[in-house]
Amino acid sequence: MVTDTQNGMRTSLDGAQALEQARRILPQQILRAMDNRVPLADILVLCQGKSDWAEIVRKCNPIWHFPKSALADQRLTLPVQIVKQSSFSIELSPAKPKSRQKGKIALLGPAGTFTEAAVKAHFAEFANPSRYQLCPTNAGVVKAMAMAPESCWAVAPFQNITGGVVTEVFTGIWKALHRGSSIAVTDSVWLPVRHCLVGVPDSVIGEVTEVRSHPNALTQCEESIERLLGAIAQVSCVSTAAALAEIMEAGDKAKAAICSRKAAEAAGAQILAEGFQDIQDNGTQFLVMNNQGWDHAPTGNDITFVMFTTDPERAGSLDEVIYPLKEAGLSKVVNHSFPNGRRDEFWFAVMFLGHRQDPVVHKALKMMWAQSNQFYCLGSFPKRW
Repeated sequence: MVTDTQNGMRTSLDGAQALEQARRILPQQILRAMDNRVPLADILVLCQGKSDWAEIVRKCNPIWHFPKSALADQRLTLPVQIVKQSSFSIELSPAKPKSRQKGKIALLGPAGTFTEAAVKAHFAEFANPSRYQLCPTNAGVVKAMAMAPESCWAVAPFQNITGGVVTEVFTGIWKALHRGSSIAVTDSVWLPVRHCLVGVPDSVIGEVTEVRSHPNALTQCEESIERLLGAIAQVSCVSTAAALAEIMEAGDKAKAAICSRKAAEAAGAQILAEGFQDIQDNGTQFLVMNNQGWDHAPTGNDITFVMFTTDPERAGSLDEVIYPLKEAGLSKVVNHSFPNGRRDEFWFAVMFLGHRQDPVVHKALKMMWAQSNQFYCLGSFPKRW
């Protein structure tokens, strides 16, 4: 017997009646979970202790053989490369030790960027410049890796402790996934970032009227610029190394750049101030990605990375996707939202502690998948910050 909460009557329901009542009474997030064959025990958790919902779910359970999307109003659109649409599964595998020895490595150019330092830190003796594919933007780095016809790696910054999230990297990943590309995160690199203010040979800091660098570097040195240079012109460049190249080519003593000491010394620039960043323990987190579906084996201190959208018409839909993490006691370490090209619509990037192979994490991922409109798992990798 099931209570019909709309008219207060108790009636005996056969299978068809149970499905019809489910459509009328149950919230969309529960219907979507049923629609995607989520296990009964997990769906009962979504009932939040409401006995009438739980009874309807149990009544429907024996006949969950109906066609896909027989219940829910909106179908899930999931990338075949990472999560199959018909059932929940993650098509990723840990990278083999020798895998990083082969394939191109996409990174931000020109030579001398902090990204190149991160590449060398990760690939060590396999960081051969002959493997480099230098790209003009961080979004271009992701695109080059994703669209490569053969095995390809990419290293790109995703967050700085001063400047915050690197939006173009997250956006590049999202766009690549929507093009059907397979992207997985294999590892991360924590790189201490020490900036130098540099000029052309024989220049002095008192003559500088313009400073150039990557927007993130300018943000990381905002207070130092104000303190030492005052309200001077700030010009954004595609990278710190590109800013250095531009002032060296111009030969103007009034123009300075913010870059690494190594890049300045290689170019023969004059170092005007060292440790120019506002926070002395400044650092940037980089993602090491590939287009082969390789993530990292469990280490005991791991992060899992997901991207997803929710139903913008359903109140509380974001909370419903995130709730499985709270229920499982999994802490988020990165949580960002980005506009989705339509009014009041967003997509989300979340990183949380735990490895996708852990049973509790796998269960949480499955629940998140069931509550999302689109869901991408980019794998698990060591937490190195």
